[in-house]
Amino acid sequence: MRLTHNYRYSLVLLSFALSFGAMAQEHHAQYHDVYQGWVNQQGKDCCHGQDCGVMKKDDVDDTGEVLKIRIDGQWCPVNNWMTLKKGKSPDWSVVHACINHRIVDMAPCDRLMCFAGRPQM
Repeated sequence: MRLTHNYRYSLVLLSFALSFGAMAQEHHAQYHDVYQGWVNQQGKDCCHGQDCGVMKKDDVDDTGEVLKIRIDGQWCPVNNWMTLKKGKSPDWSVVHACINHRIVDMAPCDRLMCFAGRPQM
């Protein structure tokens, strides 16, 4: 069966959209207005569309000396510069993070831009 260009293009877009659905973050739309004002300790904006969201509990490891979150299957340390300089968590009972999923060739740990964790962390 020969696929038309438009059909192939649609399949590529669908697979791209489905890969975003498998990200470790959830609920971006619910908190988007809050995320838009986030700035990290380096003075960089964190929210660029769909970058921020609630981290799934299984993707946060606060058991060691260094807090880590899982990005694309890799455990990444949360550095101090990633915490918020401007903005606040919309819900302190969960972990929020802004992870750049737009640049596909970026290493997983380099994708983390902002972080707001639970107060006990």
